Amino acid sequence: MPVAAAILMLIDELRVELPGETEQAADTEMRKKDENGELEYVRRTEGMPAEEAAAIAVEMVGDRKKTEDEPPA
Repeated sequence: MPVAAAILMLIDELRVELPGETEQAADTEMRKKDENGELEYVRRTEGMPAEEAAAIAVEMVGDRKKTEDEPPA
């Protein structure tokens, strides 16, 4: 069981598409948000010590969560 769970986690984390899976519009949008967030994080934390970079990551997650929890206008 732990091996199967690890394999499923790796597939999910590496975003491996399995045969028969089709990407939905919501998945594409989430992937774009993730990529943009990663680029922004790298830009904002370049050359920072790990503790400061972690604080930036926490701030960015909080900001993203707020925007995702707001109802669409």
